[in-house]
Amino acid sequence: MTYVVIGAFAVVFLTLAVINTIDAREPVIWGTFTEEYCQETRRGCSSIGTWVSDDQTITKTDIRLDGWVEPGGSISAGYQPTGIISDADNHIVHAVGWMSIGPHLTWVAAMAAVIWGLVKAFQWGHLSVPRIAVSAWKKWRHSS
Repeated sequence: MTYVVIGAFAVVFLTLAVINTIDAREPVIWGTFTEEYCQETRRGCSSIGTWVSDDQTITKTDIRLDGWVEPGGSISAGYQPTGIISDADNHIVHAVGWMSIGPHLTWVAAMAAVIWGLVKAFQWGHLSVPRIAVSAWKKWRHSS
């Protein structure tokens, strides 16, 4: 059962990683998000406000910020209206840091799930290190 859960995590994160990689090629429109209020969530607060593109051609009201801003403050944020995971569909803008690191986090999570599964398989004896690798390791340790 544990392998099923770990495998499910790996598949979900790998799928998200591929989607985020594809979406990263979509154009980003930069603008300024200004918080109007904070919506309480299970994990704290979600900033809701108005986002205006830098060229003043697009205004999004009552939109959520993926990131942090001082109460009532403003922050530079990106809006990606096209793509598989569309900001237009999700009604969200992303702080600068999240726009740059977001696609990489899903790859890290996917690799962590795969490594977690392999570590558990080794710990529980379902996988073993090939003898040639053990032999090479011992040879290397004794030569140093």
